[in-house]
Amino acid sequence: MVTTICMIVLVLVMAGTLIIGCKKGDEKTFFDKDNTGVMRGLFSIVILLVHVPTQYQNTIQDMIGSFAYVGVSFFFMTSAYGLMLGFLKNPDSLKHFFRKRLIKLLIPMVLVNILFFGSAFLALKEFHFDILFNVNKWILQLLFFYIIYFVTFRFVKKSIKVKTIIVSTAVVAFSFLAYFFYEYMPFSWASESFGFIYGLILAQYKSVFFSFSQKKWFLKTALVGAMSMVFGVLYLKFKYAIFVGDYIVKIMLCLFITLLILLINTKISLSNFAGRFLSGVSYEIYLVHTHVFMILSTLFAHMSSGTFIILSIVISLLSAKIVNMLSVLIQSKIKSN
Repeated sequence: MVTTICMIVLVLVMAGTLIIGCKKGDEKTFFDKDNTGVMRGLFSIVILLVHVPTQYQNTIQDMIGSFAYVGVSFFFMTSAYGLMLGFLKNPDSLKHFFRKRLIKLLIPMVLVNILFFGSAFLALKEFHFDILFNVNKWILQLLFFYIIYFVTFRFVKKSIKVKTIIVSTAVVAFSFLAYFFYEYMPFSWASESFGFIYGLILAQYKSVFFSFSQKKWFLKTALVGAMSMVFGVLYLKFKYAIFVGDYIVKIMLCLFITLLILLINTKISLSNFAGRFLSGVSYEIYLVHTHVFMILSTLFAHMSSGTFIILSIVISLLSAKIVNMLSVLIQSKIKSN
């Protein structure tokens, strides 16, 4: 009963974050910083839910967590989207490409490692030096895509469309390698990698997509929603089928869910306090949540599923905010020097 109540409360809070404060969307607000921030924040919670330790899982958590891979794809998408928008506004921004992005990626990661090295010692009464030197594998994969993007857009003397095709081809090739040779790869988000391609394309054709979506919007949204349901059913039935189910169908389901989100966002703009808070700490939530799980499961091994999940989310949010504040402070000091 406690678990059911906790999970219902969580679902209502997540729904409220989406619904409360919604405004009519337009081309100016479509997929802007506020909207993408809210979505990234909510997806960070979804990703947290899929990583809940086995002994604390439940039906509702498992159902929501099933969409976590869409969240990972969305993170890749918004990262590429931001890169491309920045390039379109100022191609010279590539000159300081890595300095800016490495600071944003690595400072929070190092702070998280230090924070949980200390908290792990307090909880377990022993040093775990591996925490200090932990490098998140998703960050490694994102950096790999960054390198491909940077080399292509900085040194290839072709049009933006051709450069986009080159980067996209490299991402697809990586995706195949990650799927077929995952045991040899240091990172292996195979199907999720396509999100990076979606972000590059959307940044260039944002206005085209918005204009296209407005005519017969309801019909297009209904069709994309129906296709999402069709591929959702196919994925549930064939997700263990090698390549066809756990790769092709998975990619198609993610694509249609992404299109559905984009279509809805052309009409509805998301923005409220909870969403803005999540927006500011979504990356840090992703970094801290597994550490929180480790410490809580050690200290409170017999906690109910719902209580464990709610407490994990609350502590992850607080930890993420602390890390974010320290990271912003450090980054401001570096930029001022």
